[in-house]
Amino acid sequence: MEKTTSEQIEDIRSQRAQLEAESLEERKERQALAELQKETYGLENDQAILDAEREIGPVGVKIALVEAPDGRGVIVKAPELIRTKAFQAKRDPSDAELEAYITGCIVFPDKGKYRGIVKDFPLVTSTVATVIQELGGASQKARSGK
Repeated sequence: MEKTTSEQIEDIRSQRAQLEAESLEERKERQALAELQKETYGLENDQAILDAEREIGPVGVKIALVEAPDGRGVIVKAPELIRTKAFQAKRDPSDAELEAYITGCIVFPDKGKYRGIVKDFPLVTSTVATVIQELGGASQKARSGK
């Protein structure tokens, strides 16, 4: 015997409610895992900052933390004068030269993990470069010409 239209509608609504409940559970689990991962990255970042402050100097003066959207951190140090002069002497630096300049200022994580962050969040490179400039003494005002 075929179901009535009302019964078919009720079946479909029941199936949708079940899918919605499953989706909600999966979403909650993904959020919990993301929160756990972010906390884990936060702990790693905190330890790396402490180590870098002890070795190099204070945050905001000698080092800085750039955080990716997922919480992974990149700690950079102020650029060295000789490296900066050599880099600035290049009229049109290649991507490889820019990457070498940037990675020369990275304190944490290692280059492989940094590349993983950049693979997932490509524009982190721009933020890291800006922070390196600021640590090197270029203020926002000086860079924008205002």
